[in-house]
Amino acid sequence: MLKSMMTEEKFHNIKMSSPTKILGLMFQPPKDIPEVVLKRAAERGKAVHASIEKFINTGKIDISFEYEIFMVGFKEWYNKYRPIWMASELMIVNEELGLKGIIDTIYEIDGKTVLCDFKTNSNIDEDAKKRFTLQLSMYKLLAEAEVIHIDELRILNVNKKGEFKYIKIEYDEFAARSLMYLYNYVNGGK
Repeated sequence: MLKSMMTEEKFHNIKMSSPTKILGLMFQPPKDIPEVVLKRAAERGKAVHASIEKFINTGKIDISFEYEIFMVGFKEWYNKYRPIWMASELMIVNEELGLKGIIDTIYEIDGKTVLCDFKTNSNIDEDAKKRFTLQLSMYKLLAEAEVIHIDELRILNVNKKGEFKYIKIEYDEFAARSLMYLYNYVNGGK
């Protein structure tokens, strides 16, 4: 399995833009959603991500009862597709692109190398798909700059009903590079 060549602390201290930072400026959460709801969603996402990462690395699921239902959908997806894990929480920094990011996972299914991002959103609408297209396209640029060929981009969305959606995302290199360029031009790459 591919491993990051730096510590989390070193990664987070590097002053460089990331897909999350860039997209956070473009796509603001709706103003009518209370802060407490956004905070709970972030906590849920973090807990589910951590449990999936542990499963990838150890084969064991470890999550609080409150979020256990999300792992039901993940386990159903896993049993259906049986991915061969290649990387988990892969930290990549590329000075030429002026970009850094943490890729949730890269795996192989049916001979294809897939870059996948995990989501716990309750609703994935067209705006969310646009955001995910930009995010995953930037991650693909990062991966391929590190000589990791990617055949397919996917979102694995697990929800509070214990279901999963496995969504194919189309690569849009032009949009990703344009957004990165504009962000770096305006912000000096920070």
